[in-house]
Amino acid sequence: MSLEPYLIEKKEIRPWEEELEPKDPLNKPLVLVAFRKPCPAFVGYPDLQTYGPFKPGDVANIPEVNARILLKQDVVEEVIS
Repeated sequence: MSLEPYLIEKKEIRPWEEELEPKDPLNKPLVLVAFRKPCPAFVGYPDLQTYGPFKPGDVANIPEVNARILLKQDVVEEVIS
Protein backbone atom coordinates (compact mmCIF):
# COMPACT_ATOMS: atom_id res chain seq x y z
CA MET A 1 0.00 0.00 0.00
CA SER A 2 1.43 3.35 -1.07
CA LEU A 3 0.95 6.54 0.96
CA GLU A 4 1.55 8.76 -2.02
CA PRO A 5 -2.12 9.64 -2.62
CA TYR A 6 -2.32 10.90 0.98
CA LEU A 7 0.77 13.08 0.94
CA ILE A 8 0.28 16.82 0.69
CA GLU A 9 2.06 18.37 -2.23
CA LYS A 10 4.94 20.56 -1.07
CA LYS A 11 4.84 23.89 -2.86
CA GLU A 12 8.13 25.31 -4.02
CA ILE A 13 8.47 28.97 -3.03
CA ARG A 14 10.17 31.10 -5.61
CA PRO A 15 11.98 34.30 -4.52
CA TRP A 16 9.61 36.57 -6.42
CA GLU A 17 6.59 34.94 -4.73
CA GLU A 18 7.92 35.71 -1.26
CA GLU A 19 7.69 39.41 -2.05
CA LEU A 20 3.98 39.01 -2.82
CA GLU A 21 3.16 37.56 0.59
CA PRO A 22 1.17 39.99 2.73
CA LYS A 23 3.23 41.86 5.27
CA ASP A 24 2.03 43.50 8.46
CA PRO A 25 1.55 47.15 7.42
CA LEU A 26 1.24 48.26 11.04
CA ASN A 27 4.71 47.01 11.90
CA LYS A 28 6.44 50.14 10.64
CA PRO A 29 9.23 51.80 12.59
CA LEU A 30 8.73 55.06 14.44
CA VAL A 31 11.24 57.89 14.22
CA LEU A 32 12.07 60.26 17.06
CA VAL A 33 11.84 63.83 15.77
CA ALA A 34 12.00 67.36 17.18
CA PHE A 35 9.63 69.91 15.68
CA ARG A 36 11.19 73.11 14.34
CA LYS A 37 7.94 74.70 13.15
CA PRO A 38 4.30 74.48 14.26
CA CYS A 39 2.55 71.42 12.83
CA PRO A 40 -1.19 70.70 12.91
CA ALA A 41 -2.47 67.28 13.93
CA PHE A 42 -2.12 64.64 11.23
CA VAL A 43 -3.09 61.03 10.70
CA GLY A 44 -0.08 58.72 10.69
CA TYR A 45 0.49 56.25 7.92
CA PRO A 46 -0.01 53.32 8.02
CA ASP A 47 -1.30 53.11 11.61
CA LEU A 48 -4.04 55.77 11.14
CA GLN A 49 -3.36 57.19 14.61
CA THR A 50 -3.66 60.93 15.20
CA TYR A 51 -0.40 62.70 16.00
CA GLY A 52 -0.17 66.29 17.20
CA PRO A 53 -0.70 69.14 17.05
CA PHE A 54 2.93 70.08 17.70
CA LYS A 55 4.70 73.33 18.44
CA PRO A 56 8.40 74.18 17.99
CA GLY A 57 10.51 72.28 20.51
CA ASP A 58 8.10 69.33 20.88
CA VAL A 59 9.65 65.88 20.56
CA ALA A 60 7.66 62.85 19.41
CA ASN A 61 7.88 59.39 17.87
CA ILE A 62 6.05 59.43 14.54
CA PRO A 63 5.81 56.90 11.70
CA GLU A 64 8.80 56.85 9.35
CA VAL A 65 6.70 57.71 6.28
CA ASN A 66 5.39 60.88 7.92
CA ALA A 67 8.81 61.76 9.31
CA ARG A 68 10.36 61.67 5.81
CA ILE A 69 7.70 64.05 4.49
CA LEU A 70 8.12 66.48 7.39
CA LEU A 71 11.93 66.31 7.10
CA LYS A 72 11.72 67.34 3.43
CA GLN A 73 9.50 70.28 4.42
CA ASP A 74 11.99 71.29 7.15
CA VAL A 75 9.27 70.98 9.81
CA VAL A 76 11.20 68.47 11.92
CA GLU A 77 14.70 67.25 12.51
CA GLU A 78 15.55 63.68 13.44
CA VAL A 79 16.77 63.13 16.99
CA ILE A 80 19.71 60.74 17.01
CA SER A 81 19.69 58.64 20.15
